[in-house]
Amino acid sequence: MKKISFFFCFINFLISYGQSNLDSLFDADRYEELVNILTKKGEKEELLASELFYLGKSYGRLGNYSNGLLISDKMIQKSLSTDDSLNLMKAINLKAENLIDLNKIKEGIEFCEKVSNVFRPQDSIQLELLCFKWGMLYFQNDEYDKALDIYNRIKSDKFVKLNLYRHNYALILMRTGNYENALKGFNESLKENKKDKDSAGVTLVYSNMANLFLNKREFETAKIYLDSSARFETKDTPLRLIKNRLDNYYEYYKHTNSFDEASVYLDSVKMVEELMFNKKLNENIKEAETADVREKSLQNKVKLTDSKLERTYQQILWGIIIVVIVILGLLFLTFLYKYRNIKSAHENILIEQKLLRSQMTPHFIFNSLAVLQGMILNDEKAKGVAYLSKFSKLLRGNLENSRNNLVMLDKELNTIEHYIDIQNLAADHIFDYSIKVDDNVQADEFLVPTMMIQPFVENAIEHGFQKHDDDKKIEINISFKENKLLCVIKDNGVGVDHNKIKNDKKKSLATIITKERLAMLSKEFKTESYIEIEDMSIYGERGTKVSLVLPHQLLKY
Repeated sequence: MKKISFFFCFINFLISYGQSNLDSLFDADRYEELVNILTKKGEKEELLASELFYLGKSYGRLGNYSNGLLISDKMIQKSLSTDDSLNLMKAINLKAENLIDLNKIKEGIEFCEKVSNVFRPQDSIQLELLCFKWGMLYFQNDEYDKALDIYNRIKSDKFVKLNLYRHNYALILMRTGNYENALKGFNESLKENKKDKDSAGVTLVYSNMANLFLNKREFETAKIYLDSSARFETKDTPLRLIKNRLDNYYEYYKHTNSFDEASVYLDSVKMVEELMFNKKLNENIKEAETADVREKSLQNKVKLTDSKLERTYQQILWGIIIVVIVILGLLFLTFLYKYRNIKSAHENILIEQKLLRSQMTPHFIFNSLAVLQGMILNDEKAKGVAYLSKFSKLLRGNLENSRNNLVMLDKELNTIEHYIDIQNLAADHIFDYSIKVDDNVQADEFLVPTMMIQPFVENAIEHGFQKHDDDKKIEINISFKENKLLCVIKDNGVGVDHNKIKNDKKKSLATIITKERLAMLSKEFKTESYIEIEDMSIYGERGTKVSLVLPHQLLKY
């Protein structure tokens, strides 16, 4: 009995030692080392829930939020299978944290609302931790009253005294119009940041205090806080904090009618947004590369399994060998299936990244703002209001559509209509356009891939006409024949052959990406799809004709 007792004590000692080692590495900010250790261990054996927690947290601290989200899902499943309530609560908080870092606001809100009923009375601390993320998800979704309600559920002294709580609560109070208490919270947060010598925190609080006074239209006071925010910036200040301050400077100069200074700060905002865009793109590429690393890890696991089986073959009967071979065959087919799925997902990620680059890039947004600024300066109020209305609808439509692979055809056509109207408002020589949908096509019943038609409309506008052409026309016709959804885009411009001569060394990036997407979607939908581009001169007419067969799904009611 003494030997057995000693054995279990020894095992518990090893487990506790390993746990304390992970604690010390995490507390020392050695996140990459933690990831390497736990990844290698995971290749040989299944990780404990506590180890998955440290792995997910480390990915988050390294900015690799996608991997952190995958690990949190794995931790949730493991905790459910082992009925481990404590680690389940921690896994839920970990997932919410990664969703907010990935800016998946709607998904994050739905997740928090769904899991909030899982918490028991004894899990109140973990529930309050979730409220930190849940409240800010509502805040970022502009649901300030709901954010306030969630933050009011945080009652524990150790949380209420946190600087993070003070600052976030003050932000929510400011958005709900409670400026007095918001200012009090900001001052408490500012005092704590100065005490901790946190320059980034001081910069952020000063900038938010300036925003508060901008909302109160106390512009001179706002300017004082903005200047204070700028003084505390360093070379290590995050870009999002710099953008926050520059946005507030722009608002200050705009409301004080200092348009030259406002223009300078608007240009600065553009530059920072470009840097943030490029940084996010690099992070996406890095995360895509880690998919290859996980793929190799799967291959190593299969090789390890194969080597163990080979050592066992010599000790078993021929009948069992046949069974093992069959099992290996099934494992290989399963692995091959997963490998192809991973590869396909990888290709989709790369194509979607290219698509994002060709969609509404910061350049288009900045140019649109510049056009709007010109209208304001030229006192073209009616035109400016119309332009702003169309631009906001286009921007909202693109943001909503980008969250889904498929959108309703009528929404896609509305987005295109807003885009053309914006181009017309900004153009010196406007053009006529028409969007016709056949009677047998119910636009609210067809789901189509987003951003499939717009690149060709954009090509027609940007490259299809001479600068001083009159009587410019673009026609978009949608029809459904022989189970094919056909979109025909025609213009009466210079024609595709003229464009080839003019740009013989250039190719349309949007067209290439659309062809790649069509090839992928044809396989996914198991439908025929293609692009055909013709010069109208072959029909004795002027212009270009693009025939596009779209992959589609019909809504089932």
